[in-house]
Formats: sequence, C-alpha cells, structure tokens
Amino acid sequence: MLRLNRKLSKKGFTLVELMVAVAILAMASIGIFQAFGVGFQAMADAKYRTVATNIAQEKLEEVKNSVKVAYPYYSIETQVISGTTYTVIVTTNSQEDNLEQVYVTVSWHDRQGNEKNVQLETLVYDLQVDYAVTPPDVDQIHLSADSTVITCCVVGEVSTITAELFNLAGDRVPSGTPVSFDVNNGSVNPEFTTTDTIGKATTQLTINGLGPATVTATSGTISSNDPEPHGDGAPLEITCVPKAGEIVLSASPSAITPGNSSTITATVTDTCGDILSGDLAQVDVKFITDKGSFSNSITLLETTINTVNGIATVELYMGTSGEVATIDGTITVDAVDISDSTTVICTNYSISVTATPTSINPGGDNDTSTITAVLTQSGGSPAVGETISFTTDMGSLSAATATTDNNGQAVVTLSSLSGGNIATITASYEITPGNTISDTATVQCTEYVINIVANPNKVIPGSPSTITATLTNYEGNLASNRRVDFYSTKGILSDTSVYTNSNGIAVTTLTLNTVGDIANVSANFGFASDSVSVTCINFVLEVSADPESISPGESSEITALLTNYSGTPQSGQIITFTTDHGTFTETSDTAATAVTNGSGEAVVHLVLNTAGTEAVVTAEYDVVEDTVSVECTESIYITLHDPPSLYNDNYSDSIVYFSIDLHGGPLDIDKVKIEWQTDHNGYPSRYREIYIRRSGTNSWTQIYDRDHANNGDIETLNRNDPYTLHGP
Repeated sequence: MLRLNRKLSKKGFTLVELMVAVAILAMASIGIFQAFGVGFQAMADAKYRTVATNIAQEKLEEVKNSVKVAYPYYSIETQVISGTTYTVIVTTNSQEDNLEQVYVTVSWHDRQGNEKNVQLETLVYDLQVDYAVTPPDVDQIHLSADSTVITCCVVGEVSTITAELFNLAGDRVPSGTPVSFDVNNGSVNPEFTTTDTIGKATTQLTINGLGPATVTATSGTISSNDPEPHGDGAPLEITCVPKAGEIVLSASPSAITPGNSSTITATVTDTCGDILSGDLAQVDVKFITDKGSFSNSITLLETTINTVNGIATVELYMGTSGEVATIDGTITVDAVDISDSTTVICTNYSISVTATPTSINPGGDNDTSTITAVLTQSGGSPAVGETISFTTDMGSLSAATATTDNNGQAVVTLSSLSGGNIATITASYEITPGNTISDTATVQCTEYVINIVANPNKVIPGSPSTITATLTNYEGNLASNRRVDFYSTKGILSDTSVYTNSNGIAVTTLTLNTVGDIANVSANFGFASDSVSVTCINFVLEVSADPESISPGESSEITALLTNYSGTPQSGQIITFTTDHGTFTETSDTAATAVTNGSGEAVVHLVLNTAGTEAVVTAEYDVVEDTVSVECTESIYITLHDPPSLYNDNYSDSIVYFSIDLHGGPLDIDKVKIEWQTDHNGYPSRYREIYIRRSGTNSWTQIYDRDHANNGDIETLNRNDPYTLHGP
C-alpha cells in the first residue's frame, strides 16, 4: 500500500501547481477578453467614423449647391442613425472676395461617453446659402495664454492662446463651433478656427516689436471682451521683454605700435537689435586675450567689465612687434554663452585712409572722390615704396593697388557710385604673410536732399507747429510722391509718414504740451535727413512799430506786448530791444531795455537818420522773441503851400498852381488826387491843367492837361510817364 501511494503522488498535481496553472489561465483570459473588447470598440469607432464622414460629405455638397447669399454662415443640427445621435455643425470663414472656407464638423459620443468627431473642409467660390443664419449657442468666452510673457523680437517664439467656450447651460460648446481671433500689435495663426471636443480653440500669437499684444476671441455675438460672466471684460494682454541677444567686439585702432594700446569695445544689443538700455543696460562682459595685456603694468589676460548703457570697454596693451592678439568677449544669457572676437596687430607700421570729398553726386561734376592712404613707420616717418591694396563695397576704384610715394601716400579714385549708396573703402597693408593692417573711409552718393523747417519754432502748450520738409534730388529738382518719415523726441506728430506733393513738400504738425520741452524733429528719406528743434514756451511776445515808415531824424514807437500762454499780460518784466539800423532814444545805442507795465507793454523809441534804410528791431524775453521792421523813406519833408493858387478863365476854375518844399528827393509824381465841392459860381469844379514848382523857384511845369473836365467830388489824375521833381 505504501508503494502504491508513492506511485500515485508522482503522477498527480500539487495544490500549488494547480493554483499557478489557474492564475496563468485567468491572466490569459483577461488579455483575450480585453483584446476582444478593444477590437469591438475599434470596430464600433470605425463604424461611427464612417457614418460621420458620410454625413459631413453630404452636408458639404448641400452647402455648395445652395442658392442665396448669407455670410457668415453657421448652422447646427442633429441626426439619429442606428440609435446614435450625431451633431452636425457647419460654419464658413471668408478668405477673400467670393471665396469661402467651409467647415463641417460631425461629433458623437462613444460607449464610454467620450466625444469623438470628424471634420471636413473645402474652399467654395461664390458660396450661397438659402436658409437663415443662426448664431452659435455661445454664452461665455474666456481666454488664457501660455505664456503671458515672451522674449521680444525672437523669430519663432510664440504664445499659445486658448479660448474656452461655454453655452447658455454652462456646458462646453460642441466641437466645430467657430472662433475668430483678433490681435493688436501682433499676428495670430490661425485667425479663424473651430473648437475641439472639449470646447477649446487655440491659436499661436507672434508679437510685433516690443509689444505688448492684445488678443480678443469672438464667436457669434459673444466676445471675450464682454463683461463677466460672458467674457473677461478686456482683451488678453501678452507682453514681451527683450533680453541681451548679441555682442559685437571692435578694436580702435586695429593696429598699434609697441607700447601703445587699442580700445576694445563690446557693444551688447537686445533681441530687437537695440543697444541695451533701462533695466537691461548692465551686463557682465568677460574679455580674454591670447597676446598682450589688459594692464600696462602687470600681465592681465582676462577681465570682466560691466556694461554702461550696453557698452563695455577695456584697453589692450601690446609690446612686441609682429604679434597678433585675438580678443574674445563673452556674455552669459540664460546659462548660454554668447561671444564675439576681434584682433589687434602690434606693428611698426600704421595706416590711415581719407576720402575727399566724402559726399559726391551721381553723374554730375562732383561724381568722384579721391581716396588717399598714408602708411607711416614708428616715429612717424613715411613708408616709401610699399604696396597698398584697396577694396570697396560700392562703386568702382581706379586701381586695386597703389604704391606709396615719398610722403607715404598711395592714391586711387572712387567713381560710378549710384545715387543713395554709401561706399566703404578699405586700404590694407600686409605686414607679414596673413597679417595685415587696414583702415576705412566712407563716401556717400547723394541722390536726394531734404530740408526741414518749423513754423513757428517756439509754441505755447497745445499750440501746433507746422513742420515742412522739402525734398529735391541732387540736381535740385523737386521730388514728388516720395514718402518722408518724421520723428520727434517730444510731443505728438499728426502724421509720421507723409508723401511729398507735386512741389516736393511733405507737411506734418507737432503739438507740445509741457512748458520747457524741446522737441528735435527729423525728416528722413533714404540717406537724406535733416532736423529742426521746436521749444514749448510759457510766454508770448508780440512787437509792433508806430509808425512803420518815418523820415530821417524822426522816431517810431516800438511796443512789445508780453503775455503768458493763457493770454494774461505780464507786468514788471525786462524786455531787451536791439536794432540793426538806427538807435534808441532811451540809450542812444543799438540796444535798450524796458520794463513791462500793467498791460504787459514795454516801450522804446527808434530813430533813423539815413533815408532808404530799413531797420529790423528785435524784442527778446527769456527764450521768446519777435521782430518788426521800420522804414526810413527817401522822399521827405513834402509841404504843400496853402492854398494852391487858382486861375479863373472864362469857363471855370480850371487851372491849379502849387509849390512843394522838397528836402531830399528826387520826387516822382505819377498821380494827383483832387477833391472839391463847387467852384466860385456854385458849379462842380472841372480842373483841366495842373502846374507845379519847387518852392523858392519861378519855374512852373505843367504836369497835367485834360481836354474834357470831369464832374464829381473826387478826381484822380494819372500821368502816363511820372514827372520827376528834383531837390536842391
């Protein structure tokens, strides 16, 4: 019995073995059942997706075959097929005139309750729909950005804008609901899209320049700008902050003699290409050199300098002729090193290059520039018989090389430079193979000339100054229909870009609002530029003369009226007067001062003694001034002898005699005006002849003879040729 039991135990399973076998079978069964479940779900999803795709295709055909115009279009409907509810949304987005992009989104819920969808789209020309447009059921739109702060001016850096849409019931809207994005100071891609399966729509924002950018999302009649709870109450603002983006090293000079130094300059610009300023103005620059030293007393191959307004400088000293130093400058931004390098040669030679003239005209008499390179040795002695190489990035040079003369000079000529271009000419000398020293000069070819004026150049707060820019080409011809760009350091310009009219003139206005501000206004067109300054003043000064025409020895009363910009007279203020001719009676000099009275007036008196002159009188107070002109007449002291003698003939008082006292002269008489009432018989006078003589002489001259008299109260008698009465 005992042996039989042992045989049976060898052929059976232990309990542990049986449990392991059951567990393996269970796990295999679960996998099989899961595989069947996934397969059934995939088959169901495929069926639903096929049905949804067919619905979308049919809806696209329906829209394309519609007959009436109604833009933009939106519709939503449901279809129940085989017990499954499909939501169908159709929306359109205008691409250009008569070209619409049509979106059809069909969504449904799978067995787990998750929303699924398919979306088809197409472009339709001259789309027409024949049913009323129903706005989408949207009650709330909320915007968010990732991130809300990006780096300014970095190509490809974007912020993801997400719009979340909810319907009147507070639920997320179905997929396919249209959303439009609008941006200020930036761009979004796409501008139009539809919501996904969880009621969200996204776009990518790129900011222009320094930003910030603001984004708004709309769907139907609801906007993200709407007050809560319908929207956020304001556009979503995304800012950008520039950061250090580039370092540029330069050496001046690039070649030095032993014992001298070169200034190494690191210029750090931000991601927008501007030199660092504001909070970014200071950044550490590490300088490293392989030759020479950053100290004149000890060996210093490495130093760190903090920039000031984006600029850091260090002196490099070299003592061995023939050495070439390579200097590296490095900044660290967000744990990334940004570097640049430059070289300095230590040599017994130095080179300089000049251009004469530095500005030429295309195709005119002044269309070439002489380029002169001077090569010297240590101590300043000229290097004779050496070859200098010349290159230019614009125009043509008369030769590529030239040999230095007894003065160490090598000369070539620059020509064929196009209008508006600036040529950079480089003169180089090879010290040893591969090591050269060089210098550059620039020549500008002027195609256009611009001139800017401000009228007035001093304004009170809120009062505009007219800024006029006149553009001509290099031959002086007016340039019309050219865009002139204006810029001002202060105030507000009415227009910053203006096209010139047929007279080559572009006009804008500048308004300053703060007393003491000085605006520097520039006008630019290509390489042509000019500027003018306008000052905002607190006071207004007006000067007048009474009379404005006097005889030698007579005086004119000069009155200066001083008010503030509100028009209130300013009393007790000292006004300074100057004149370019004559003198003031108060000082017997060409300058005088006077104090304003309670009416804001200051008065002086100007005397002129020279006939034929014109004085310009200037009144000044603080930064304001005004001028007036006073004339000293040539013909003076004219006195008619009263009364003129009349000769009575048989018909009327027809002949008039009169004498003139004339001091100075001569006097040209071309018109005589006679006024009367009646003659001695009570009839209107009819003068026919007029005679004149200079007082103290007996010689009468007839200056007027009329055949037929005129009746009336006033008669003006004209001579065809003026009669000249000479003085003593």
